[in-house]
Amino acid sequence: MADVQTRGRGRRGSAWVSAHGTGVLLSVVIRGQAAQQPLSLLAGLACAEGLERLAPSLDVGLKWPNDLVVQNRKVGGILCEMTGDAVVVGIGINVSGAPDSEALDRTPGLPPAALETFADKELRRKELVGTVLAAMRRWVGNRAQRLEGDNPALTPDALSKLGQRDVLAGRLVDTDQAGRGRADGIDADGALRLITPEAGEVRIVSGGVRLSSSADPAPTARDRS
Repeated sequence: MADVQTRGRGRRGSAWVSAHGTGVLLSVVIRGQAAQQPLSLLAGLACAEGLERLAPSLDVGLKWPNDLVVQNRKVGGILCEMTGDAVVVGIGINVSGAPDSEALDRTPGLPPAALETFADKELRRKELVGTVLAAMRRWVGNRAQRLEGDNPALTPDALSKLGQRDVLAGRLVDTDQAGRGRADGIDADGALRLITPEAGEVRIVSGGVRLSSSADPAPTARDRS
């Protein structure tokens, strides 16, 4: 854990600065079979459940592959990186304080915000870390599988929970890999399904995904459940 972040990194090399005492800044090392799973999705699921456990008024959605979203605002992100035989899961959650202006410029379609803007109580960072790590153990530590044969990367339970929180499902998005299409959920290997006019269904496995400027408003997780 860290109290301040001056050289944080996001996807595609973007830089993030977090002022002292305003966020959860956490790295979790995952080894062995568990490291072969779609960790950004499972970590996102763990973060969402941990946040709602402490503040039940929150309704945390997930934007594939690694963003935590509340009311169309980004409240956190996850970055996974290989190092030797392990994966380091970097988690950043805005708990309090205003996001920096550069972050606002980088995410025009999904501007960042602090969790306490939406919570009905003060959020203590150490308690948040505790609930997130407990959920990580449930979704990652106890569900490790080898990606061999016909074994799916995500269990049916994980897929169902991810589907309930998927803020892109049914919405028009722009992707780096396949252009524009309508998001059609997440498959068992952790890829985003995209329906395009030209190619039909395409699996998005990497690259950026952004809500189209003409995208429909996102339903809440409770609307989808």
